[in-house]
Amino acid sequence: MTAGERFQGWIGGAASFFADRARNWMASWLLKGVEDTFEDLETKPRETLTKILDELIASPDTPDTIKPTLEKIRAHKSPAWLTTILIMVGGMLLATVFSQFTPTIGGIRYAAERLAKLHRLDPAEVIAAWRRDPEKYEKYFEDLKDQGWDDDRIEALKFYTLLRLDPLTITLLYRRNPEEYEKLWQDLKDQGWDDERIDAYKELVNIIPPLSDMVRFADFGSFDPEIIELWREFYDAPDWIAEPMALLGVTRE
Repeated sequence: MTAGERFQGWIGGAASFFADRARNWMASWLLKGVEDTFEDLETKPRETLTKILDELIASPDTPDTIKPTLEKIRAHKSPAWLTTILIMVGGMLLATVFSQFTPTIGGIRYAAERLAKLHRLDPAEVIAAWRRDPEKYEKYFEDLKDQGWDDDRIEALKFYTLLRLDPLTITLLYRRNPEEYEKLWQDLKDQGWDDERIDAYKELVNIIPPLSDMVRFADFGSFDPEIIELWREFYDAPDWIAEPMALLGVTRE
């Protein structure tokens, strides 16, 4: 090894030595500063915090599950525990303060709302009241306008909440009186049905007697003639029953 190489190695070793010493010195200096800071904090508020902890431990409102932890914190002398005490007690005090002022704040807000008339009904409440008495509750649509609704949207809300009958209910009513209840098929159109689908549904709900029943009723010999005449007089079969029965020879005559 040449003299230059030995000198370079010595320089590198010296640099590593002083780097370690400098790093350790900086770490010890930082730790000393933190400890001094905690000690300053510890000497001043310890008595006050101890009193607060004593009151919390003695208070019947403090849960029994956290009282042992509070006692350990009170007895511990580490600065780190002081920070924990500050955070915990601060949080408790803030929660206590807010809980004490909540009724007062609520009363102030309620009084302000009454004074300024800030309360507004929501769309569901307005439309429900309006459906029950349109003339009386029409004025409450102003609440929706105060919330940003315009006339077009209010009209859309009225239309959207119109009651629409289901297909089965419409069919039952239509079968009882086709002329009177024909208009109800419009409810299905509002739900997306077209004319072809409505006609198909009318056909599907036709009650077609099974073939065995049609043959049995066609055998008039099994019935008393007087009963048959009374039945004919009482029952006027609609076309959708009379037509298939006519194929078997049973006519209205």
